Amino acid sequence: MIRLIKYDDLTLFKNDVISFLVQFEAENNLVLGVLQSLSEKDELPFFMAAVLKDNDIGLVFLQTHPSEIILSKSVSFSSKEIHEIGENLIAANRDIPGFIGEKKLTAELAIYISNVKGIQANVLRNQRIYQLEKIKKKANSNGNLRKVIENDHPIIKEWVYHFCYETNQPISVEEADKRAARMINKGSLAAWEVNGEMVSMASSIRPTPNNISISYVYTVTAKPYCPPIDGVCCPKPDGQAVQSMV
Repeated sequence: MIRLIKYDDLTLFKNDVISFLVQFEAENNLVLGVLQSLSEKDELPFFMAAVLKDNDIGLVFLQTHPSEIILSKSVSFSSKEIHEIGENLIAANRDIPGFIGEKKLTAELAIYISNVKGIQANVLRNQRIYQLEKIKKKANSNGNLRKVIENDHPIIKEWVYHFCYETNQPISVEEADKRAARMINKGSLAAWEVNGEMVSMASSIRPTPNNISISYVYTVTAKPYCPPIDGVCCPKPDGQAVQSMV
């Protein structure tokens, strides 16, 4: 038996689903990290729900972004059960902008809902989750790791801008400036420095009980040229970016 429970209380939702999510902490790093970062002081998520299979939680939905609903790793569902989930989801949340989740379940659910609604479902991006368990290679002795500080803000702002461009998520210079400031203030950014000059950065995001995600990994391969022209940087950054890993 499939049942969908919609939540309007963040604390109750956390209490009900976190124990399920931490069973697969790496696979659920996105939904778990986002959920644990939320508090009652924040704006309530657009959508919070859990799918029960035989009275046990088998899938969790969380939407904090207007364009997509996050799906957790799920228990095994038959095609018939996935279609039931789709029907329940349509009834509970008529505005379904898109999904992000494991490929098989997410694709089948999206196709079923799009057929019911008479709309086209498209894949926006393919992503993978990488789980780092052991470091085999020691850090290069040529340089040192250090915390990013406020004085680094001008160059971090450019790197954030370049990172978003390289990962096909372009943002304005103003937004890059704000993101750089937030990460520096949170103390989540680290830099690799060679001969007193920063050459790479990485940020820790979405901590969970036993894991943390790494994002904003950007390494300069040459001096980036980025003169601000009417608030817009150069369109071609010169660096290497890695979006996110666990």
